[in-house]
Amino acid sequence: MTADDIAKFEKLAEDAYTKMYDAPRNRAKECYDDAMEYLAEAIKLAERDKLAAAADRLKARKQHIYDVYTHQFRGA
Repeated sequence: MTADDIAKFEKLAEDAYTKMYDAPRNRAKECYDDAMEYLAEAIKLAERDKLAAAADRLKARKQHIYDVYTHQFRGA
């Protein structure tokens, strides 16, 4: 069940990330925050179940979304 739960949170994160681009500038942070929260939950589940490769992949994705938000949306 954990793999399904991880996939669910990852999908929610990706949906929020996509919405970040479509949102008005003043709502992009809300979408970013949602993506970060969903990825944090997926990472927590992966680490709990000792799925190191999945946790590492999710952490890299979280960092990428952070970098995009910082460079494209922060202060805009």
